Amino acid sequence: MQSRDRIQRGLFRYGGLTLAVLAAAGGSGLGIGAAAQGGSDGDSAAIQVELVSAKDLRQLRKASPGKVQLVNFWATWCGPCVDEFPELVELSHRFGSAGLQLVTVSANTPEEKDQVVAFLRRFNPPSRNLLFSSTDHYTMLKSFDSGWVDTIPYTALVDRKGKIVFRKEGRIDKAELEAEISRVLAAR
Repeated sequence: MQSRDRIQRGLFRYGGLTLAVLAAAGGSGLGIGAAAQGGSDGDSAAIQVELVSAKDLRQLRKASPGKVQLVNFWATWCGPCVDEFPELVELSHRFGSAGLQLVTVSANTPEEKDQVVAFLRRFNPPSRNLLFSSTDHYTMLKSFDSGWVDTIPYTALVDRKGKIVFRKEGRIDKAELEAEISRVLAAR
């Protein structure tokens, strides 16, 4: 388990490796809810990225009553995150009409918002896209799930009542996640 100091310095684990995040000190001067827009061509919808605080992440699980949320924490510098992203978008397309809502949360710094938008443009996910508004990654991670250690990618399936019913630290197994999504969507 990583220490709090290591997390605050921007160190994350994935797949048994520790990565250093080049986190600039301080904020970007943008308020919560500031958005970046873009689109790969005229055919794709604009990509919206909202800056979120720890408080916003605590509220995320309560944000969509009646919806099942697939929440994925990722970063542009995280290899497994990048690898699994197309599968998450595919699952979102497949189950969206049944009530699944994909929410992506980038662990990049606010200063890296342009990189996040550029990455999202490649996949044009039908999702709500969030970005940490703080470089205090430990607080941001713990605010969503206090049981989460520090590994990304981190994927959680949140039922209609706001309870995390499935969590995965590290790369997802698409078949396993698909079965869990089906099970949770079938439960009323």
